[in-house]
Amino acid sequence: MQGSVGNEPKIRFESQGGWLENAGIVGLARIVGKDCYSIEGNSLLVEMEALNNFTQNYFKFFINEYGRQTRLVRITNEGAAKKLAKWQALDVDAVDPKVIYNQLENWYKNYLKYYVDSGSFKKISSLAPPAFDVKATLKECSQELKNLKKLQKNKQEFNEALQQLVGKLLNFTNYFQHTKFNNLDLRDYFMAKTLSYVVINNAWSGISFLNPQAKTADLYQDYEDTFVKPVIEYLKVDHQKDVYQCAACGRPLKKQEYPYSFLNGLGYDVNRKTSNAWLFNNDQFMCPICRLMYTAVSAGFNYNMQHQGIFINQNQDIATLISVNGKVLTELERAVERKQLVSPWRAFAQSFQEMFVDSSKYSLADIQVVNYQDGQYSFNLVPKRIANVLKKANDKQAFVSSSGQVFTLLSALNSAYIKNFR
Repeated sequence: MQGSVGNEPKIRFESQGGWLENAGIVGLARIVGKDCYSIEGNSLLVEMEALNNFTQNYFKFFINEYGRQTRLVRITNEGAAKKLAKWQALDVDAVDPKVIYNQLENWYKNYLKYYVDSGSFKKISSLAPPAFDVKATLKECSQELKNLKKLQKNKQEFNEALQQLVGKLLNFTNYFQHTKFNNLDLRDYFMAKTLSYVVINNAWSGISFLNPQAKTADLYQDYEDTFVKPVIEYLKVDHQKDVYQCAACGRPLKKQEYPYSFLNGLGYDVNRKTSNAWLFNNDQFMCPICRLMYTAVSAGFNYNMQHQGIFINQNQDIATLISVNGKVLTELERAVERKQLVSPWRAFAQSFQEMFVDSSKYSLADIQVVNYQDGQYSFNLVPKRIANVLKKANDKQAFVSSSGQVFTLLSALNSAYIKNFR
């Protein structure tokens, strides 16, 4: 990747084919949105103005894309308060104690209590402490839920106890749904914190808000200070006298400050692993612009919530790179909507079939597929001959279902859940 410095109104990210940089480029495009980038040749040009809201948009991408798959959404969305308010408004005759108790117990134990007892809640709630005693109220709710279970045979007593319990539970939902901090909904902080452990840390960790010893609980401010502000400062300074170069893009550097060690499975601790460098002298340092791009790798990969992901390094051009990975992400979204197994490889297979249909647009041969699982990367190449076999399998009709859906040989095999079929 080649960079430029000066008074350009845009920040240039030029692809040279590397999968990691390409994943960062796709991530940048997803984060800033179509209105804030353009494509020129094999370069992604990001508007300077995008830096103004980059931090908010960074976390917003993960919240919008993965937030609905978290337990936390069952507390922070409006549905929780509406459900409680509905029970609060029920007439005694309309109360079904068994149904209400089972639903309430499940929500309380598996969502509300589970999260309020977590370390993440304690850290984020310190930013905007609730107007009520969380621990004491939670203890009271646990006891009242036990009493509620004993009253299921008496509708009147059950309903009275229910009203009292719901009144206290609404304190929690109001706090999650209506508290503001730094002009943002506090629930965005809660959600971002959860997703930082489930999705964002797949690609990088150890610094900023992913450092276990982070000094501030405000992960938005931490990300802004660590990654965005250094880019803004870098672009303001004259670099004509700089003596070093960024190992990723070649931009000039005044000092060697940012190593690759924060990238999972790729960088190494330059203070402890000096033997990994030529003559024990590490010169692999990056500029703040590239470091910002590498934090976007988490947004460029297509993950599920089990630390599994996939990235298609299609080197035809940047537009195609963004498009083909967008198809995989769309397939993952569809699987979530259908409440099916969310498998990145299955999503890749489905999107690959779509690309066959429009093969005039996409070169399907020699695609590099990068697979991520539990902190490890593996690499596969789809050779031209295999691509042709897959295309023929996709063209050949296998059968038509009773609903009229046409299954090709490839789609039928994909749906068969054959072990190691990928």
